[in-house]
Amino acid sequence: MNGQNREEETDKADEDKHPSDQASQAQHETATSEDLMKLQLTKRYYTEALKFIESLHAASEIISQLLASKNKSEVIESMDFFVVADAYKLATAKVCNLTLLASNALNR
Repeated sequence: MNGQNREEETDKADEDKHPSDQASQAQHETATSEDLMKLQLTKRYYTEALKFIESLHAASEIISQLLASKNKSEVIESMDFFVVADAYKLATAKVCNLTLLASNALNR
């Protein structure tokens, strides 16, 4: 019974509120739902960004193997990839740049 009395008191208190208080509460609820939506979109953005970064790391492993290719265009495309990856500070680009330098030194 105590719980029902409290609910009734809360309902009566809500009815007694001034219309501007109700409008303020509605604005607060709208702002809260907008904030929630922004947070959900931000989470989705970061999740997709992480997937993209992981795919770049996986691709760099494959592309680093193409550096040793006998096909000149494959080597040039691989080098171009790592130049761009290094510009964007992709961690695997540094390792592959060292690999490229080492392979060039051995081929001289």
